[in-house]
Amino acid sequence: MSIPRYAAASGFIILVILMAAWTAAAVHAGSGPGDMGESAALAPANTAAPPTAWLLAPGSQAQSGRCYVNAAATGGVHDGTSWATAHLTLQDALANSNCTDIWVAKGVYYPDEGAGQTNDARNSTFRLKNGVAIYGGFAGTETARGQRDPAANITVLSGDIDKNDTNTGGDFIAETTGDIVGANAHHVVSGSGADGSAVLDGFTVTAGQANGSSTAINRGGGMFNNYSSKPKLVNVILANNTGGDCRNVFGASLNSNSSNNLVEAPGGCTLSGANNILGQDPNLGALTDFGGPGRQVFPLLAGSPAIDAGTNTGCPATDQRGAARPQDGDGSGAATCDMGAYEKDVAPTPTPTNTPTSTPTNTPTHIL
Repeated sequence: MSIPRYAAASGFIILVILMAAWTAAAVHAGSGPGDMGESAALAPANTAAPPTAWLLAPGSQAQSGRCYVNAAATGGVHDGTSWATAHLTLQDALANSNCTDIWVAKGVYYPDEGAGQTNDARNSTFRLKNGVAIYGGFAGTETARGQRDPAANITVLSGDIDKNDTNTGGDFIAETTGDIVGANAHHVVSGSGADGSAVLDGFTVTAGQANGSSTAINRGGGMFNNYSSKPKLVNVILANNTGGDCRNVFGASLNSNSSNNLVEAPGGCTLSGANNILGQDPNLGALTDFGGPGRQVFPLLAGSPAIDAGTNTGCPATDQRGAARPQDGDGSGAATCDMGAYEKDVAPTPTPTNTPTSTPTNTPTHIL
């Protein structure tokens, strides 16, 4: 799988000043030697749009807040105002103060790429921001958010900043933490002082490497949530990150409306919303081509917690392969859609066949 990424000038200057103030506060609060860079990276970020942003002409990007990201976008202009001119990295969109509704096309996105980032910097992270919703799962042509398909258009946020992890499946998703090679980002995603208006929806978060010596960098490789942060996660898979896939510290938690998420190693994260799966391996097979474009799917293996874990409300009549859904994959007696693009096949129950029974015929006995 592959992964994609995230301005008014006055807004950017204001943001830099406020970030500097919070950084100073974080250092003053007692981060130890060697932790100052990480503390600065994880300090709360001001996300309110500057007043000047709303004085732009009608029809401007600031009015709608919509921004597009596509790592595979071509052409020479990448201002994020359309799919044709999409930002190439998610960090570019996150650095744009006008972007409050970010649509990300399928692909792989790394936190050290884009505006304000340094290649291979382990403290790089996708920081969730108040008032900013980030949606993955787009093909790159949609005109309405309801047209996206996160299960088919897999959108990955990867900590593999040096791009040398083992990639046996060819999807850029770590199958186990043993696939992590070299020095990856400490936290792929972070929430610092964010509230429920900070949304991450439709992503796979993998290959974070929280293996440092301090609290700030030795837990929450997939997502590190701190400073009373309460972001909302929907349709997110956090799996195969060292130091736990998710960690809440310093009064942080995940929004109670978070739903349809799978966190393989919660490591201190709890989810109280609907259809969340915690502490279980998703148990997926290798990416398999079931017959051409749009039919490449990760099949659910026997025992996968995603089987019958979805909802029948809004569930399409067929899965990505064209197989009928819902099916009773767990044998409970109730057919329920599986989570994701694949519906676990259920072997049909044989229909009893009535075999005619011959009726004995009385043969007359002749007495000689």
